[in-house]
Amino acid sequence: MPIARIATPPRLIMAVFFMHAVIMWNWFPRIADVLAKLDVTRGDLSLGLLGSPVGTLIALFFAGPIVERLTPRRTIIFGCAAYCFGFALPGWAWDVPSLFGAMFVVGLAQPMVATCPAAPTPCSPSAR
Repeated sequence: MPIARIATPPRLIMAVFFMHAVIMWNWFPRIADVLAKLDVTRGDLSLGLLGSPVGTLIALFFAGPIVERLTPRRTIIFGCAAYCFGFALPGWAWDVPSLFGAMFVVGLAQPMVATCPAAPTPCSPSAR
């Protein structure tokens, strides 16, 4: 079976959301480890974790134009790499502001990955 029949746009979209689920599945149990490493209260940890939604809200304004400029395929490749790399950063955080910055990077990358499936693909009715 040729690779073109396997890597159809709907399957690539499913792969993106599967990757997101695997990353989150790996991240949630590690939050306790980050809490223990930073030796802060849960309230301080929550302030550091707020970096992700703040980054997401900022990136949502720019996600559409970036997808249009780079094309959905390139944006998915860049976004997935940045998203995976971003989730490695909280493990290296040394205090709450650095955790906020690491989660901010995650938040910036997440809309790039999530916006691409909404872009018209050759199989979608809006592209015809």
